[in-house]
Amino acid sequence: MSVKIAICDDDINVQFIIEGYIEKILEKHGLKAEIECFDCGDALCEAYEAGRFDLIFLDIEYKGRNGVEVAHYIRETMDDEYVQIAFISGVSGYAMELFDYRPINFLTKPLGEEDVKRVIDKFVRLYSQKIEYFFV
Repeated sequence: MSVKIAICDDDINVQFIIEGYIEKILEKHGLKAEIECFDCGDALCEAYEAGRFDLIFLDIEYKGRNGVEVAHYIRETMDDEYVQIAFISGVSGYAMELFDYRPINFLTKPLGEEDVKRVIDKFVRLYSQKIEYFFV
């Protein structure tokens, strides 16, 4: 089984690091990932369609549409409540503002493998429940 994941961060090194962590952690769960990377919120919104992704790692600060605006677009404009969003930021002050967008987690930079593992482990539990619900 394969899950669809987006990584949206303006730092290509962060994209690469998160992608490596995701693949390693999902392999331990017996899952594979289709991963797409975006370097800005505008690019993610242009490519976005409901159901395209199961999980998004979403940086908050970059030029153009920021992560909060992207989350608003996903939840409100696209009316997508199913995709899980893990926010990423170097500033922890955003945490309270993000509750309206129902994130799976909020990670602060610099990210470590354990940070990504907590998100993936929780996502896999939720994803497994979703699969059981639809196929039981």
